[in-house]
Amino acid sequence: MEEKYILSNYSFRAIFLTLTVFLSSNCFADDTQTRIVIHNPTYNANPEVEKKIGMKTISDIPCTNGDLFMVSGSTWASKAVRAGISESGHSNPLGISHCGLIIIERPSKILSIIDRKLSGAIRSDYPVHPTNLSHLKEIIEQEYSCNERNQAAAFFYSAEFYRENCGVLILPVRAYLEEYNDNIYIRNIHVPYTRKFTRAFIRATLGMPYIAANPQEVLQQGYLLRIMRSVYGRGSDTYIPRMWCSELVARFYGIDHPCSVLPSDFSSLAKEDAVGEDLFETEIPVKLTSHVPSLDDNEGIYRFIIGLALNLGGLYDPMLRPHRSLKRVTH
Repeated sequence: MEEKYILSNYSFRAIFLTLTVFLSSNCFADDTQTRIVIHNPTYNANPEVEKKIGMKTISDIPCTNGDLFMVSGSTWASKAVRAGISESGHSNPLGISHCGLIIIERPSKILSIIDRKLSGAIRSDYPVHPTNLSHLKEIIEQEYSCNERNQAAAFFYSAEFYRENCGVLILPVRAYLEEYNDNIYIRNIHVPYTRKFTRAFIRATLGMPYIAANPQEVLQQGYLLRIMRSVYGRGSDTYIPRMWCSELVARFYGIDHPCSVLPSDFSSLAKEDAVGEDLFETEIPVKLTSHVPSLDDNEGIYRFIIGLALNLGGLYDPMLRPHRSLKRVTH
């Protein structure tokens, strides 16, 4: 009887220690130091351009949880964004038209959040479109095999249009690089965020509608006016369950007046309206070319339309532009 008791005691201790190690490594460990290296497919492709612009690509870009990315897109929407930024006098030498967050997470965890959103286990104060989330789930499942889903991976998280999907989306890095033809800049954050914080943020915002998804609704509910006011730094700080890309990022980082922050404001090359010097390091370009996407042949048309819209109702009043201070969210 005594030998059996000793054996059972040792067995119990072994099980207890195993559970302790497992829980410590998965739940309580400091995961802010996790780094994922993104291989740069266009490293040193145009050395003469790098020398001219004064920026360098690197072969492997290290990313941590909560890093920032910025995009220089070439769609009509990207051109409209750049026209608005230019018309309002913002500095945008890199042609930034979009921005988002880099999330370091296990694919299995992202899939679990999506499933819980679809089932209603995670309640939202906005309508969740099952088709969008189901499509995101398919993309992630195709990207990562079952054996890879419990290993940390890098995702791009943003409010945007992605093919037939629209809203706050999460995508594997490869899919994002392909979608934007590698025209992406990454800024590493000085103090990485914990996954506990980013998981809560994803649960609260994943699948949220894009503010300009439905033109009729935008006009009826005054969202268009809110967007126009934001270009001149006068956006409302009132929360509504809709996001555009830079507002999502600003809310994540806890920046004051998040509705008045534009994508180009996050660039270290921005002047008066730059935000984030205390948060981020300098941009790392994935690709540098001699031709930064611009408004090209339709530049005058875009600027005229955007300029006319922005100045309706006396919206242009740069003296009323608020000071954009930074306030970091505790995480």
